[in-house]
Amino acid sequence: LEGQVDGVFLDLPGPQKVVKSAHNVMRPDGCFISFSPCIEQVQATCEVLRELNFVDIRTIEVLVREYEIDRVTLRDKVLTSSSEDNTSTREGAGVKRKHGDVADEGTDDVVKAEGEGGAPEANTETSTPAAEDKPEESEWHARPMALARPRMEARGHTGYLTIAR
Repeated sequence: LEGQVDGVFLDLPGPQKVVKSAHNVMRPDGCFISFSPCIEQVQATCEVLRELNFVDIRTIEVLVREYEIDRVTLRDKVLTSSSEDNTSTREGAGVKRKHGDVADEGTDDVVKAEGEGGAPEANTETSTPAAEDKPEESEWHARPMALARPRMEARGHTGYLTIAR
């Protein structure tokens, strides 16, 4: 197999001990990747990679971060033609937007697209605002979407990927 392998991926203790063997079977443009749970193994592996003239040696820390994915409804104002003359300085004021999707019934969360500072706001209402809450020259439309939020605590074990050519 000497010089015939496109890439090598190692996930074993002491990867620095087999870098030379991996180098011998790899094509000149092959890719070497090693997963190591501790930085000492990464340092030893990188030393051997440099000795064997590997290039583009880099190490990436791998962290486990779980995300919570929730279904929410985005509630957005669609401005009518009478509001096109609006001179407000708020970003997006006076711009017509069109949304075709309407939220399913029974949705738990509503996100308001035009919250304070233009950032979305979570809201537990499922219906459109009361007539007195709505500006006269706009219509409210709802559209479902997924909202991803990282969990605050990081669980799991750190690891490192070392990549070289």
